[in-house]
Amino acid sequence: MVFGVEPIRRVLSEHGCQIASSTYYATRKRPSSARAVRDEQLKVHSRRIFEDNYGVYEARKVWRQLAREGVEVGRCRVERLMRELGLAGGVRGATRRTTKADPAADRAPDLVNREFTATRPDQLWVIAFGGQVCDEPAGITDEQGHDLRAHGYARSPTSSTWLRSTSSPAHSTWWLG
Repeated sequence: MVFGVEPIRRVLSEHGCQIASSTYYATRKRPSSARAVRDEQLKVHSRRIFEDNYGVYEARKVWRQLAREGVEVGRCRVERLMRELGLAGGVRGATRRTTKADPAADRAPDLVNREFTATRPDQLWVIAFGGQVCDEPAGITDEQGHDLRAHGYARSPTSSTWLRSTSSPAHSTWWLG
């Protein structure tokens, strides 16, 4: 479906955003910015270097190769352009996967049917599990963000996790093994 400038401008005007239709046409005629032109040139260089090196160079190596070729550019810019191009270098070693789902296992029922709203505090509790190993707390709250009840700290993928109950961390501790 294609929309013209006037219907879009009219809807924007209804929401308090006054834009003249000449602004749209002026933008269309305007030449590309120097940054956009330079980005397109750098994308060609980055893709060439990436492909010349069997698709394993990540942004830092592409950036260094560009410097060796005399192309001055910031590393963050190379990272951004490679992201836009969908280029990602090879990853050394095996990636760590903390959980492998058993396709034959029964899944827990979705008791809320993906409806995460509550009409009162303590009606629906939500818990978020992170896959990172860290000493940061994981919390359990009700859907409205009221009444933090528990904190959990993961020590490592193989050690036990401990959970403290109630809103007072010093109140009590349970070890889950």
